[in-house]
Amino acid sequence: MADGGGKRSNEDYEKCVSCNTVSNAIFLGIEDREQIHFSVYPNPATSHVVIELPEDMKRGTIQLFNVHAQLVMQYATANQNATIDISSLDQGLYFIHLTDGKKQGWEKFVRQ
Repeated sequence: MADGGGKRSNEDYEKCVSCNTVSNAIFLGIEDREQIHFSVYPNPATSHVVIELPEDMKRGTIQLFNVHAQLVMQYATANQNATIDISSLDQGLYFIHLTDGKKQGWEKFVRQ
């Protein structure tokens, strides 16, 4: 904790570093993987989003996370385009994680 003089202790610094590490692990991944580039539209969206997968991607997993890093939806896909019904989601910012087990990618969209 900060002492009376306004200085931070090592304990405060360690807590800050540990939170930052967890945040990076969730959104950036612990391992370096080759990136998957994909498109999400419309953005912003109200009822559905279309995820346009790369031509060379045969199978994959699509995960939707809210801003609290909570998994809210997960789908397996074997098509080049996946349409996801988002009408049950609360309004706000969401993150889409796409992986084929070896490569991964992230995009974001806004649910209006």
